[in-house]
Amino acid sequence: MLSRLSQRLTRRLLPMLQLTRMALVFTAVSNAQCSLMLRQRQLFPDAARVPWPPARQVILMLLISVGLYGFGMSLNDIIDRRRDRQLASHRPIPSGRMPLTTAYFICTALGLTAILAGLDLYRLTPNGRISFGVLVLTLALVAFYDLAGKYLVALGLLSLGFIRFFHALVAAPGVPVLWHPLLLLDHVVILSAVAYRWEEKRPTLTRTHWWLVLASLAVINSVAIAAMDYK
Repeated sequence: MLSRLSQRLTRRLLPMLQLTRMALVFTAVSNAQCSLMLRQRQLFPDAARVPWPPARQVILMLLISVGLYGFGMSLNDIIDRRRDRQLASHRPIPSGRMPLTTAYFICTALGLTAILAGLDLYRLTPNGRISFGVLVLTLALVAFYDLAGKYLVALGLLSLGFIRFFHALVAAPGVPVLWHPLLLLDHVVILSAVAYRWEEKRPTLTRTHWWLVLASLAVINSVAIAAMDYK
């Protein structure tokens, strides 16, 4: 009986985990928690031992990270379901293991989880209004990338970087900890561009796209560093 129950649970749970790519969510979680800790150092610059962030903030940022990540991944599979029937028929939706209505429900629930946790963070922290605004911007960037950005080559690659950039800023929307989000942006854009080229994705990543990406990163980094120096 336990074996049958375990198999039934696996059949229902595994497609959901595959749809949302939850095995990789810890990259997003760790980025946000790192921002929280950097924020603590900013708040207690002279402390010999920096106190841990409040437990409620840690939990809210965990919910925001899981919500944002799962929302983006599940929305991507929903949008690409027809294409996946030909190129990735093993995915949960085209294989029939995940009904489309269930996928919509999961995607919506994860997006709402991020928003509701962001509203609670809004009420809890002094910069809550800015954090919530950055959260909404991040959700919009995720939707833009899934709907159109991934087909726009250079703009899509930059969108991926900005998603990680603004996600990290939700926890600490201030200039003093901007190095961490900026490093994430550069890392994601450059590695995504290299992977895009190696995987020979379409549309083709041309030399013009490369220069556009590198020039954009140069401008973004210059503006961010200037802002930190001004602060």
